[in-house]
Amino acid sequence: MAATTDKPTKPPTSALHPKRLGPTMAAIAGLASALSVVVGLIAARVTPHGFARLAVSLHLAREPFIVKLAAGIAAVAVAAATISGLLHFYTWWQEHDAGSSDSG
Repeated sequence: MAATTDKPTKPPTSALHPKRLGPTMAAIAGLASALSVVVGLIAARVTPHGFARLAVSLHLAREPFIVKLAAGIAAVAVAAATISGLLHFYTWWQEHDAGSSDSG
């Protein structure tokens, strides 16, 4: 009979580790910001002008969907940037706390 060798298994790494998640969220925030700018530029071109703008402001006509979409994308970009900033701060705080406990 052949002996089976048990390979030691690695503990599963956390998918939500702040050192990896922070830069990922920063990239997502950058992409969402760029997309927000592009959609905002398109929305500015599509927005009604002249008397049509007056009709939209009086709620007699509906504003284009892309104008509503631009606001939603901008909100996602701001939320992603906020999460990224908080994750970077948390990572910095953990490293700062670990560094001060080592030296003290």
